[in-house]
Amino acid sequence: MTAVWACAVALAAAGSASATIPAHRHRSAALLGLLAGAFGLASAAVAARASSSPSALEPTSLAIDAGCVIAGALLALWAAVRSWMALPRPAFGPVVLAGSAVVLGWLARGLILAAGWTAMLAALPIACLVIGLAAAGSLPARSGHSHDDRTVRNVRPATRARALTPGLGMALAIAGPNVWLIVAGALLAAAAVSPLLVMVAAAGLIPSLWFMWTVAGPIGLGTATLASIPLSPAAEAMIAPALALGAFGFFGLWPLRRWWSPLLLPVGAALLLRLGAAAPDGLQSWETVLVPLGVIGLGHALLAADPDETIGAATWLAAVTGGVWAAALLAAAGAIRALIGVAGGMPVVAPRVAAMRCVSTAAWGLAAAGATLALRSLLGAEVVYGVITTLLAAALIGRLQTDAR
Repeated sequence: MTAVWACAVALAAAGSASATIPAHRHRSAALLGLLAGAFGLASAAVAARASSSPSALEPTSLAIDAGCVIAGALLALWAAVRSWMALPRPAFGPVVLAGSAVVLGWLARGLILAAGWTAMLAALPIACLVIGLAAAGSLPARSGHSHDDRTVRNVRPATRARALTPGLGMALAIAGPNVWLIVAGALLAAAAVSPLLVMVAAAGLIPSLWFMWTVAGPIGLGTATLASIPLSPAAEAMIAPALALGAFGFFGLWPLRRWWSPLLLPVGAALLLRLGAAAPDGLQSWETVLVPLGVIGLGHALLAADPDETIGAATWLAAVTGGVWAAALLAAAGAIRALIGVAGGMPVVAPRVAAMRCVSTAAWGLAAAGATLALRSLLGAEVVYGVITTLLAAALIGRLQTDAR
């Protein structure tokens, strides 16, 4: 599937447009449709790695993947039309959503044509399943506040007052040219949020740093030479869990959720993506442990109806399965949401409100594109957990009662 990136862009546009749809039932239908389409595209892309053409894929899988794309595009198109009809005046969002659904179907035409009529047979039960998940997931949230209100509360007053400290730490972790600076930046950012988070991060990062420094020798710990450190497979397998432990608290997953700020999400992604370059095989060997941690976090996000933990779990799953771009896009979306939450406490001014709406819409687009690439990465590593994650995400979409921005 050479068009995976093009499909991710189409899904990003559709996700951004979905944020502008006011009715919850139409927005949920659109997002569930996008999720079904993303699953079909991601599954087909994974299967196509070992095949020369879509027609060479296993017939049943081909029909299911194509059916997911068809059902998803039709659901998004239906949501766009119904939203357009329900609005008192013409709006730009439903038009973009409808156009993105059509573009998505066009980009996946090779997959659909290869499946033939079986794709249409598979699309109907898939659409019914998606609608059923939406109905089952539409449970009352634990809190009467909107998600945006919870996002503001998740950024603690102490974190707001010391915004420069996590900002400096984030900059060092993301752009630091040396492992020492990356670890120092991560600990600095964690110190601005919670002492417990610093202890958890130090417990994993400091042993990893010491071990890499000992083995590197004259090579040094520059990020450009991390892949050249002569680590044996056994050494990589020993570093990987320590590195994952040090980064875990930055993703805001249960049970460390209450000591976390969404501003730390890019730091966690940087730790796994940048330092993980020294032990890629080690992270891969621990996927059977690291992936379930993300799935558990996603399940907790479902119980708590927490969008920030949802993004954190998706970022974790992308990072531990090698989805570099997926983790980067999702981390950016999480950081943008955090900044919107901080800005929500400022005086209400019309230009600022309009700017926040535009930025929030862009965050939805980044999250949609990142989730698509993350799902592809997850299905390529752990198929069963990929399916479970998709079902949890569908239930989450039905439950998150977010007001359109």
